[in-house]
Amino acid sequence: MVESKTARKRGKPVRKTKTRKPEAGPASQRKTATARKKARARRAGAPRARAAKNKSAPVAGAGKRSERVVVDEIMENGRARILRAPRLPKAARADLGIDTWGDEVEEAITVWKLEAYVGFKAPRKLKEGDVFFIRDGSDLNESYMGPKVIARDKAAEDHLIEAADESREQARNEIKERFYNLTAQRAGRNKKDRDRLSKIIRRRVWKGKR
Repeated sequence: MVESKTARKRGKPVRKTKTRKPEAGPASQRKTATARKKARARRAGAPRARAAKNKSAPVAGAGKRSERVVVDEIMENGRARILRAPRLPKAARADLGIDTWGDEVEEAITVWKLEAYVGFKAPRKLKEGDVFFIRDGSDLNESYMGPKVIARDKAAEDHLIEAADESREQARNEIKERFYNLTAQRAGRNKKDRDRLSKIIRRRVWKGKR
């Protein structure tokens, strides 16, 4: 309602007038209909988008097709000798310890293809002693075409359960712990002493991480 300023000053009764909203024209109606359609499409597409995102996201931990791959030797012909160990059936997903993998099988693969598969970028090169926890070993073979198939950053994210540097360090610590434990078994006078030495070795090798 709108009041007249002149009427308020003179003390006269105020005449009130109604303000009318402009009627929506065809253009306004089309915009409203389009906005409603877009909103409905967003609501309908949200579940599919979330499902696609979840499907493409790597699953955490090791699965039944996961493998532990160790680079045993880099040969002069541009190929690498690797040792592949399958995942043991009852191993916990989060446990990547050496005891959760089966017997190793020797195989050869082109060096650059393995580098591409694990996401190595220059100047990083494959080295003897590198260890990789492969999410799904079924597609690690000579048919893999590396950068022609998938970018290196995406390859590391999709193919590896754990970063290459971390898996290599874990393997080195496991070897250290086993070597020191063999020495402790010979030095310990009884089971109590050997168990105590094993606990000390584990704390020092893993720096409290285990």
